[in-house]
Amino acid sequence: MKNLLSFVVFGLFLSFSYSAITVAQESSELAVGRQIDEIVVTSRKVEENIQDVPLAVYAIDEKALDDFRPTTMRDMDSLAPNLQVGMNSASGNQSAIFVRGCGYAGVEKTNNPTVGLIVDGLFHGTNTGTLLDAFDWAKVQVNSGPQGVVYGKNTSCGNIVVERVRPSDEFEFNTEISAGNYDAYEMGIILNIPISDKVSSRWNIRKLEHEGYYYNRATEADSGRLDLASISARFLITPDEDTEIYLIADAFYDRGDTAPVSYSGNPYGPGCVGNFGAGLGLVPGANNGCNKALGGVTVTELSTAGIPAIGLFPFAGFKGLEGFFNITEAFPPHVVSLDNPEQSDMDFQRLSLQVTTSTLLGELSSTTSFVQLDDLVLQDFDALPGFAKGQGNPATLGGSLHTSRNQHYTQYSQEIRLNNQITDQINLTAGIYLWKDSISLQQYSGGVIQTSGQDTESYAIFALARYDVTDTVSLSGGFRYIDEKKTFHSQYNSIVPGEDPTYGSTAYEEAPIVLPRFDNGNSWDEYMGEATVDWQASEDSLIYLRYARGFRSGGYSMRYAASDTLNVAKVTEMNAKGFALVPQAHACAGSKGCGFGVFEPEVTELVELGAKNTFLDGTLRVNGAIFQTTTENFQAQSILVTQGAYRQTDTFIANYDETEISGAEISIHWLPPVDGLTVRFHLGLLDAKINEAVVDSGLIGVGGAPQAGGTQLDLLAAGAPIQLARVPETSYALTLLYEYPLPNGHSLNTNVTYRGFDDQNLTISSFPDTEDQYELLDATIAYDAGDWSIALIGRNLTDEEYRTHSLTSVRFQGWGDPATWMLEIRNSW
Repeated sequence: MKNLLSFVVFGLFLSFSYSAITVAQESSELAVGRQIDEIVVTSRKVEENIQDVPLAVYAIDEKALDDFRPTTMRDMDSLAPNLQVGMNSASGNQSAIFVRGCGYAGVEKTNNPTVGLIVDGLFHGTNTGTLLDAFDWAKVQVNSGPQGVVYGKNTSCGNIVVERVRPSDEFEFNTEISAGNYDAYEMGIILNIPISDKVSSRWNIRKLEHEGYYYNRATEADSGRLDLASISARFLITPDEDTEIYLIADAFYDRGDTAPVSYSGNPYGPGCVGNFGAGLGLVPGANNGCNKALGGVTVTELSTAGIPAIGLFPFAGFKGLEGFFNITEAFPPHVVSLDNPEQSDMDFQRLSLQVTTSTLLGELSSTTSFVQLDDLVLQDFDALPGFAKGQGNPATLGGSLHTSRNQHYTQYSQEIRLNNQITDQINLTAGIYLWKDSISLQQYSGGVIQTSGQDTESYAIFALARYDVTDTVSLSGGFRYIDEKKTFHSQYNSIVPGEDPTYGSTAYEEAPIVLPRFDNGNSWDEYMGEATVDWQASEDSLIYLRYARGFRSGGYSMRYAASDTLNVAKVTEMNAKGFALVPQAHACAGSKGCGFGVFEPEVTELVELGAKNTFLDGTLRVNGAIFQTTTENFQAQSILVTQGAYRQTDTFIANYDETEISGAEISIHWLPPVDGLTVRFHLGLLDAKINEAVVDSGLIGVGGAPQAGGTQLDLLAAGAPIQLARVPETSYALTLLYEYPLPNGHSLNTNVTYRGFDDQNLTISSFPDTEDQYELLDATIAYDAGDWSIALIGRNLTDEEYRTHSLTSVRFQGWGDPATWMLEIRNSW
């Protein structure tokens, strides 16, 4: 009801926005001669004033970035309404970006992020390596999705476009150095070197470090260390007045810790665990003292699970060990107990070449890009020292869940695009797009080596046309036809024990095969589209209605261990060969199982009504929209514990038949009649629903453990507590900037941002986990002397304790950064 009322109020705002122009103009005497600077965006792959673009786009320029002084992409939450830039725990420098409650928070590269990140024209095909350091940025824009017509594949939730400062014909030498609490420091160098009258270059070097925000009880040391470095070289070549060549080379590395995981408690009850004996027919006792809703059993009950006919009692050793599973409370914020190295090694290289030239047919652009990403992640996922030391994570039965994930990723893309102003009324942008990527994974965990890979080839043609029907009414529409093919393979070998406890002593090719190589592949041909009608109600007011259709391809879950093949017959066969496997509750008859590793494409449709208004002689902008987004075959990730399988967890992707997110948002940029004061305010409202979800019962866990498969289960009718993730009903950000001029010509600049998020579920699964609402206060105060400045930067000044991610099935969670401060000195030599 609260959201419904908000939507009605917001609709009234849109309906009366045109009438409000007259009132605002009559009040223009309040203005003090200032105007909001124009921001040029590229939401339709052409340069346009942000107020003239008929879609929800939000942007900040170099001046605003300089005032706020973000460190990495994580600081971008306040950039737009209904935007969250979060993180993940299982890979180096990995983001979880959500726009309007829609995004991807998983780690697997075989799942495509639905919010695209584009840096200087280069599209990132994975969310690993995307928590970029915010250095030498010129502009950031957020385009709400779907954005697939002109911005590439899978961007059904939108995209974030980052533009860094381009080379110029002026020599520059700028330095930046910072130091703060948690032994944090940052160093950066910018060199702009004109090489000739037609060639300029710009060079960046950047280093960031801090000791970590967590205390590790197991090692009595800090945990969560940051260690990032980057170097960039950009060349701008203008051989003639009609041609521009932009060449970019970037290299990044990460040598810090993975995001530490903190134990989130035992929800089953003291001495209880999940029913890992379900596959062996174990039924919990009616009065066993465990959480009945989660199907908990005592470990003594679990010890009785087995198949007497073949003498299989895999959990017999747990009899009477209830005391090892009595840690029911979660650890305090920023406290962990990890006995395995937390290491994140990432090497990331990017190359891109953009050529733009004028032809008789219009402006022709060619963008070629290449990315290579290598990341090695060592992680302690059981979040406790383990059974031998008297502590037991109930999800792993007190055993270790330590992983070593070594991944190699490459992508290549080529876009050729033509923009032609055909007549005074008609503009056309059209092109072709080629994409190829290759993913390889080698993971060591649970006594096995998983070797998997996927190759993708995608071809597309696209076109977007704009037709000015009259001086005030325009129509635009476009489509993108895509043909995509994926091939996938996976194999499991056993780790041969040796001196190295993680990697063993034998190369995986020579190790005994646990699960023979299996191959799969599929292809899809689909279309994306959009259609918009906009009305320039006055010189300062635009109202638009937009429809858009997005597509996200299907595929294969990289962390699917084919545990659905582990029925009693298969396990008996493997036990005879010396493998200590356990039948799984979700196992299916036959050697091929149920194919739980395959997931289908999803299609997203958006209807949006928006308005963009400028009031008070250019000192007040009020932009907003109401929208509804519907997704068919929504790809819902579920990570379930499969104790005694090829490893201890599987990642399944279930397709929910239909989900729906309705919402509203408003963005205000105001220069009040106080010299030097700027106000920005964003408000987002969301209402998320799962309309229909019928999936195989084996994909749905109870308390984080799989249940019996083979039945089509209506989750809504069954009352399953499923929720969409990271969809707060309300979110907001208020920024106040005050620039106070000093008598000596210098200035004192203050930037304060207060932002908040409503309650939200942190994980997409049948075992949701809600984080309560929280608010964050950031502030920057800078003394600016022109050629140099000194700034004191504070983040989360109230030291709010809030969680950023959670994995309930394995009983861990992660926390947002505590209160931090940094003193920064910049100098232009």
